[in-house]
Amino acid sequence: MNIPGGTAYIDGMSEFSWDLQQKPVELVSNGIKASFKTMWNRNTLYIFAYIFDSEKNKNDTVEIFIGANNPGTFEENLNYKLYFDQRDVQGADYSVTALDDGYIVEAAVTMHKNAVPGDIINFDIRITDADSGAVVSWNDPYNMQVHNPDRLGLATLQKRLNASCALYGTPIIDGEKDDVWDKSMELVTNAWIKGVKGAVAKVKTLWDENSLYVYAQVADEHLSKSSENPWEHDSVEIFIDYNNGKTEDYEFDDAQYRIDFDNVQSFGAGANAERITSAVKVIESGYIVEAAIAFDAVKPVDGILIGFDFIVNDDRNGDGTLDSIVSWNDGTGELYRNTSKFGILKLVDDETMIFTDIYDVAWAQRQIEFLASRGILRAVSGK
Repeated sequence: MNIPGGTAYIDGMSEFSWDLQQKPVELVSNGIKASFKTMWNRNTLYIFAYIFDSEKNKNDTVEIFIGANNPGTFEENLNYKLYFDQRDVQGADYSVTALDDGYIVEAAVTMHKNAVPGDIINFDIRITDADSGAVVSWNDPYNMQVHNPDRLGLATLQKRLNASCALYGTPIIDGEKDDVWDKSMELVTNAWIKGVKGAVAKVKTLWDENSLYVYAQVADEHLSKSSENPWEHDSVEIFIDYNNGKTEDYEFDDAQYRIDFDNVQSFGAGANAERITSAVKVIESGYIVEAAIAFDAVKPVDGILIGFDFIVNDDRNGDGTLDSIVSWNDGTGELYRNTSKFGILKLVDDETMIFTDIYDVAWAQRQIEFLASRGILRAVSGK
């Protein structure tokens, strides 16, 4: 199990930070039906659980078990037992929200110590229905975590996903920067897959009922396509996961597009020439790529999330081998086969956006500052 980075305000509401996470884990057994999501930040683990229960009881519980930050180290397992009636639990901040068909538990619980991406923790979650006595766990089918700590599963802590908003607008695909691009947010490629310096890009996105639009200004003073392989040319790559499935393999809606500085297109899994229109303009400092990629797997509407990432390839010395590769979100080099590594774009219809759940998140602060500088942001509120 992978747990992405992120933070949440504990109020029982599924705010944007929860929407960014992977699809919830489903638990169905012994007459209990539930689902949960997880995030982490520093020494805190966040849980958002939805339990279907028409007859709620004050003694209904959601238990969270956390072991060592790295298996093999000796640390006593932590056990947080969260009750429907919200009794105080040391080390846990949680809320319970009753619904007609069940209830939501949102919690922030303390881990043993500050963690970093790549750490592995022992973890399990156990749900008990007090009326029936039924119990279901994510990992331990025997629900014996208290008596046998070895029954906890393994969870890998991952870095926070980059996320941004694609505003509504329709540019002309000609390599020129139309006025409609001025309102769009700017993404920066700074996740190095190969090398630590080289060509980089500033990327903007827009959308309408037909296409996702991408405008990238690439800083690259030495253009090369010496290799016979298109993936080793100075080029950009666009990765799209229309249903934001965050799967470890490509699905029918996932695609990898490549465009070099001569506007020669090439394609990875799921992509083809019929879906993309592009234009490239070489400038003194590099080149500009403008592209439209058709929405053919989902209907684009305000508020949906799509998986997205962007790569810049650079053969700086012209020897036919890439000297650097840099992306917007992923630094592992797995984008061509693993959509769980993509960042996220939220399609937004209204130019005037109000943020209600942005806290100490670096990418959010950058986007807020950009929106304010363009006069797009009307208000910022938080809790």
